[in-house]
Amino acid sequence: PEYPPLLREIPDYPHVIYVQGNPQRLAERCLSVVGTRAVTPYGQVVCSRLIERLAERVPRLTIVSGLAFGIDAAAHRAALGAEVPTVGVLPCSLPNIVPAHHTAIARDMLDHGGALVTELNSQTRQYGTAYIARNRIIAALSAGCVIVESPDSGGSLVTARLADEYHRSVMAVPGRVTDRSSAGTNFLIRSRKAQAVLSAEDIIVELGWDLEPEPAVLRPQSEPQPLTPDETRLLACFTTSDPFSIETLRELAGLEPGELAALLLGLELAGALRQLPGNRYMKL
Repeated sequence: PEYPPLLREIPDYPHVIYVQGNPQRLAERCLSVVGTRAVTPYGQVVCSRLIERLAERVPRLTIVSGLAFGIDAAAHRAALGAEVPTVGVLPCSLPNIVPAHHTAIARDMLDHGGALVTELNSQTRQYGTAYIARNRIIAALSAGCVIVESPDSGGSLVTARLADEYHRSVMAVPGRVTDRSSAGTNFLIRSRKAQAVLSAEDIIVELGWDLEPEPAVLRPQSEPQPLTPDETRLLACFTTSDPFSIETLRELAGLEPGELAALLLGLELAGALRQLPGNRYMKL
């Protein structure tokens, strides 16, 4: 009875799935979010903003992805930050995690009501060949699939193709025409294989979630804490939307390393900055 109803619809559904965590999440309003492993700051920011806005508007939302590096991990982290359950579909048997580097994320997902899913049992030999099969489950579990960033080839485009074959809504985030990481998403939009997504509202309308009996409502937001004068001065150093390194910020602000680190943490907690890989920070 707990087998996910949408997954049962596809012709090549797995006859047995193994679930760690809450299987009920697989029957709620699931949205798959996938993308490239070589994520850019633009992809991280867009992924987070989409999921944060959806969390405010859509009751019983669950974010589904593959727990891989890049956009997958960004989607899971954004869901955790927005207090939305998130499901990871694995290309290995449980209780293993692939990649092992994301074991801590997987533990957080389970601790916050999410789930881990696989069709592979503990006797399955691991040859690293289950990724395409895993992608079909990601596509099938959800009413729609959003590709945030993708080059002109790769697993994300395979997931998009599978979602289309399963009659799911395929959506893609457009990017600059010169960016390799957006070549695949721009192609999907140009060839009318995906609906362009510019906001969470686009996803809600595309999936008809604004027409369902349980309407989407805004969750109450806590009042943001005012910035201190020192935090305000540091934030003023971000004169563009591009990321700034620690070294650059230290020169611009004229601060000691310890003082700078404390102010950066305060700005992160206030939602004014986001830390990116390589000790870089981007203004939100």
